[in-house]
Amino acid sequence: MAISAYELPAPERQAKLIPGREYAFDFAWPAAKLAVEVNGGEWSRGAHNRSWGQRRDNEKARLVQELGWRLWTFTGSEVRDGTAIDALRREFSDDGA
Repeated sequence: MAISAYELPAPERQAKLIPGREYAFDFAWPAAKLAVEVNGGEWSRGAHNRSWGQRRDNEKARLVQELGWRLWTFTGSEVRDGTAIDALRREFSDDGA
């Protein structure tokens, strides 16, 4: 289901947040300085599960955090089971709970 169906603020998609780098983040909310990555392929030998992919993901995370952003990562399963959307709903709720 789309993020907009949950009455959440619209994110930037494929946001390039690190000057001079081509890294793109799946979703970003600049006003909250929150970036979200969904790492698919958790049960396969996808890029996120290989040493070079993990190294790239670690550098990407470190660089964006150095710029003051929070980075949340979720697996595809966490998106499907509602864990990701529940976390975002808590983040953007009026009472912060």
